[in-house]
Amino acid sequence: MSDILSSVFEIISTVLHSRIFQSNLFNFLVMVFILYKLSAPFIKKSIEQSAENTKNVVETSDFNKKQAEENRDIAKKQYENTPEEIDYIKKTANNTLSSLEKKAEEDTERTKVSISSNSERAILNESARVITALTEETARQSLITAKEKVLTELAENENLHDILIEQSINELELTK
Repeated sequence: MSDILSSVFEIISTVLHSRIFQSNLFNFLVMVFILYKLSAPFIKKSIEQSAENTKNVVETSDFNKKQAEENRDIAKKQYENTPEEIDYIKKTANNTLSSLEKKAEEDTERTKVSISSNSERAILNESARVITALTEETARQSLITAKEKVLTELAENENLHDILIEQSINELELTK
């Protein structure tokens, strides 16, 4: 452990006595001095401005405090001198509450009717969709069954094809 410390001490001693370190240290100190000289007026001005701002805030706070105390005294006198106003406010609040309750009941009733109507429409729409789907499926199955029957009958009767063609031609001539 002491070997490590002595090695570190030697390295630090070498660095401190090197010309580059001394030159950099000197340059750094010169730069700090120049920065101090250049920025001192700005720092002083900033400190003075902060002090002025703090003074203004304190003065404004004192003024606001006095205003608040005056307003409190006025409000206290008004409260003590106007129990009728309190009764009026209570009556107004009760009337408003009653009208709001009535409006809420009316709105609830309208909402119930609207929900019922919308539900009925949704049920009718869904019923129509199901009926359409069933009709399409029934028609598709009927066509498949008819096709299978025609193919079966054609396989059983070789002349059936010619007979069906003749019937179709006769029906077309009748429609002219």
